[in-house]
Amino acid sequence: MFDERNFVDEIMEQSGAMLIVQELHEKLLEEQRKRAEFYETINEKDKVEFINGEIVYHSPIVKEHNDATGSLLKLLDTYVHLHQLGWVGFKNVMVQFTRNAYEPDVCFFMQRNLKISRKTKCSFPCLTSPSRFCQKAKKPLSATVRSNSMTTQCTA
Repeated sequence: MFDERNFVDEIMEQSGAMLIVQELHEKLLEEQRKRAEFYETINEKDKVEFINGEIVYHSPIVKEHNDATGSLLKLLDTYVHLHQLGWVGFKNVMVQFTRNAYEPDVCFFMQRNLKISRKTKCSFPCLTSPSRFCQKAKKPLSATVRSNSMTTQCTA
């Protein structure tokens, strides 16, 4: 697993640490510029994500993927509404992390983190990275979805 503290310590041991940080800063500024441009150009019809400074376009899905996603959505949405846990999003919901913006097939937001109205644009910032969330989880989150021809195990 990536350890940020050890990585920073490794940079600090380098004689060119300041140059490394300056170059990183310049690259991150360029990435921010690209990301702002990305947000200006996308629309609801696009299935696109911004990952590590690059725009990633997705091709249309196959039936098995659609069936698995639909089953997962039905199960998760029913459970979340039954227990009033929050909101389940799907299709074109942009989830924004510090560097990346993803459009997951299905996503869940806990009620306490949810501040949206009916007219809120489906673009949500997340304060922590997915890897940090998984590190903090006491036990893995998982769900099994079965469609006619496949079983999908989803674990976070």
